[in-house]
Amino acid sequence: MKKLILIATLVFAPMALGQQTDAYTCIDRHPNGVAVWGCYDGEPYWNIAPFAGDRPMISGGTLYTPSQRRAEPGMGGRIVNHAFEDAKWRTEAEINRKVETSIGKALDKIF
Repeated sequence: MKKLILIATLVFAPMALGQQTDAYTCIDRHPNGVAVWGCYDGEPYWNIAPFAGDRPMISGGTLYTPSQRRAEPGMGGRIVNHAFEDAKWRTEAEINRKVETSIGKALDKIF
């Protein structure tokens, strides 16, 4: 009896393993009818969304990918950025004014 079980196991186990699908093959359509865009770790996804995590993950058919985008500055950040840009513009304008004045004085002396 043990030999019969062993033989049956040796014969039918490879067939059962051959029937299993590879974990990394991707299906075209999900059983709920949604078109599948791709697979990640063997799970299909049909939507992609950025999030602030470190590693990609799938939840509810959505592939969440880590986003390297900076967070939008708040009110204080926008005020500081505006003040910085304004100071840069004013400094550049003052340098240009001084250069043009120096060029004008040099031309006045020549002519």
